[in-house]
Amino acid sequence: MMLQNTVKGVHLLPALPSAWDDGHFKGLKAKGGFTFDVTWKDGKMVEGRVYSAAGQECRMYLPDAKLVEVKKSKGGKVAFTQEADGAVVFPTSVGKSYRLRFE
Repeated sequence: MMLQNTVKGVHLLPALPSAWDDGHFKGLKAKGGFTFDVTWKDGKMVEGRVYSAAGQECRMYLPDAKLVEVKKSKGGKVAFTQEADGAVVFPTSVGKSYRLRFE
């Protein structure tokens, strides 16, 4: 309901109950050595954080949200791409955290 791993990537909030208008989760683990924290309001993601233990490329699917910014927790912006299948993809480094901002 909060996070789903597939062979294509990580799906964030794939089945959020409509009764949970506002909320957050912290520390959900995903394949590839990722840990996610996400906050949502009115049923839509507003911000998040992803920690990369392995330094792999992060592939996320975001229902009802648009990623507008990825920033290193201690640094600048990170370029990301939106692929044809809807995945948002960005590179990560081992042991680094990334802030996510959604619309």
